[in-house]
Amino acid sequence: MKLLTLTAGLVFAAQAANAQTTQIECSFTEPFYSIEVDLKKREVTMIEPDWESDGTKTVTKVIGQNIAVKVLKADPFLPKFQILDGDKSVILDLTMNMAGSDGMSNRTYPLEAKHGRMIGGCSTNLIKHVEASEGEG
Repeated sequence: MKLLTLTAGLVFAAQAANAQTTQIECSFTEPFYSIEVDLKKREVTMIEPDWESDGTKTVTKVIGQNIAVKVLKADPFLPKFQILDGDKSVILDLTMNMAGSDGMSNRTYPLEAKHGRMIGGCSTNLIKHVEASEGEG
């Protein structure tokens, strides 16, 4: 697992430095919502159910513009990053621990995310989540 984390951490750090990672998608539950980070547009959006419409429609709102990525810990075994808004306030804390979770599905995400007090899981356009096989814990 450490080799996988090391490899993924180095790949993510190298991709971020080379601007190859362009999208980060995060899922959260209780309440259900997702966050999308577009590194090309330098924008963060939140997508959540529109509960006034019975929850079948979604509401999308921009929660960050002119964003930046700040490397907190360049440790190849456990890299940590932040997504900062244009005013330098923290939108997301990200840790590449290969153990991120949305709290509901059997998916394991390469990134664990903290959005305020909420904890979720994130994948990128280059490093996707994996589905646990039947019978796995």
